[in-house]
Amino acid sequence: LVQVLEIIPTESQLAGLMAGVNRHKSSGEDCVPGDPYKSCPEESARLFFPLIAQVMLAFHEPVQWLGGISHEILKGQSSPSLTSNYRYVLLADVIGNVYHRYLRSLLVPHLNSYLLSTKCGGFLRRGTDFAILYMQVFVNFCEAQGFDYGISFFDAAGAFESLQRFFVFGDKLSDHMVMGMLDKCEISRDCFADFVEVLAEPNAFHESGVAPVLDKLTQASHATSWMSCDGLDTFVLATQGSKPGDPLGDIIF
Repeated sequence: LVQVLEIIPTESQLAGLMAGVNRHKSSGEDCVPGDPYKSCPEESARLFFPLIAQVMLAFHEPVQWLGGISHEILKGQSSPSLTSNYRYVLLADVIGNVYHRYLRSLLVPHLNSYLLSTKCGGFLRRGTDFAILYMQVFVNFCEAQGFDYGISFFDAAGAFESLQRFFVFGDKLSDHMVMGMLDKCEISRDCFADFVEVLAEPNAFHESGVAPVLDKLTQASHATSWMSCDGLDTFVLATQGSKPGDPLGDIIF
């Protein structure tokens, strides 16, 4: 309890987060955009501070914060007639996003100490364009030494959506679940023992020094992910993936 109390944001911290909300941010199922929170950050902080404090003390988020509207975005200049040319982002409750942004601010220092020096894109002020510098050094070295070299590019399709959360949080899986996962990924069942050995290793949160209480709060934000989609009269539940569009999405990935 003491550890949670130490990291509950103050009203002034919440007001700062409210002031940073994009005024034109799309709303989730609650249909409330970012404008009222941006316009009245102090009042918004006073109104929602008790709720956020209760959420953190209970390690349980409102169901509205756990999902949102699935919105498709066309990739680049690709053909709009193919579903594979779209990616989806989650349009979520603004207050839920504010809370997840706060959790993100607590997690980033741990992540920065855990990332490899070659990681580019969104962290440590290294954008994806920074990777060209690594590659150029490699090319220059090989050419100077007269070495043959090759460069390969790989794109993981649906990377955010296919993330297995147990690698991050260290959830315990039954043998039946592991076998089902191997079959789904078309991996030979002969690899079962090796896979179990990997699962027994410390998870990413543990290795990056995230405190157990912060780990538990982040797990709570991924307890029962859901999304609503056009054309469906019900909700879709998800047990994997890192919710692209959510402030915690790239952290979990």
